[in-house]
Amino acid sequence: MSKPYDASSKFLIELHPEDWLRFLNLEATSVEIVDADLSTVTASADKIIKIINESDIYGLHVDIQSAYDMNLDDRVHGYNVLAKLKFAMMIASVVFLLHPRAESRGASGSVVWDHPLTRHHFSYTLIKVWEHDVEGFLTCGLSLLPFAPLANLGATQLPDVIRRMKEIISKDADAGTAAQLWTASKILMGLKFDSAMVDQLLKGVIGMRESTTYQAILEEGRDEGEIIGEIKGVKATLFRIGRRRFGEPAFEVQTKIEAIKDLDALIALADRLELVESWSELLGVS
Repeated sequence: MSKPYDASSKFLIELHPEDWLRFLNLEATSVEIVDADLSTVTASADKIIKIINESDIYGLHVDIQSAYDMNLDDRVHGYNVLAKLKFAMMIASVVFLLHPRAESRGASGSVVWDHPLTRHHFSYTLIKVWEHDVEGFLTCGLSLLPFAPLANLGATQLPDVIRRMKEIISKDADAGTAAQLWTASKILMGLKFDSAMVDQLLKGVIGMRESTTYQAILEEGRDEGEIIGEIKGVKATLFRIGRRRFGEPAFEVQTKIEAIKDLDALIALADRLELVESWSELLGVS
């Protein structure tokens, strides 16, 4: 899921892993970030926080969700099982929902199967950020700080929250980290507040454009733009050559081709143009 929030989430999880434990009231002798690339079976590569205690070792999987996802429960369940198999340790999953629109029937915090042959009950921790007291985000460390404006507070309380964030960041973060924290904060605030209000509140915050998070978001946008441009170009070529060979496509054909969003699939269709005799044969329909 390619969104601006992904770069911010990755940065915040990796910044100070111990902050997440503090927020969740967990204890650890030591923690470390583990690359948990399950991209062969999931949409993205995530991070696991490896928690080591005197008598226990387990992984903490933190997922930050900003959008509606009917399959969230199943996705978290699947990730949990795959990560457990890969790292041979128990995995605890926690999902932060950033906005009420991320709620759905598929984001319940559990997956229950009850069948005579198979019974299964998987539960994970579901945190609705907008229902939490702001103090929890202001007092658990830099990694949780950008979530403070999304907590249970009104617009009139926001200026004081931003003031406190500035005090904490100025005291505890170097210039590079501060820039990335403000970048993440601005992106997350856009989920709840008007952009003009956000700009005014963050006026005077310097260094945002120098943050690697900001640059990652820009690069992500450039990459997506390039792919979209390539898709449009392949579709135009496909229609141009197809019309020359097969005549004007029917409305159903145009609709099917326009609905294709995968660049490789479109290139495969273009490669077949010289091998088929009609639009229907090209699309594999009768």
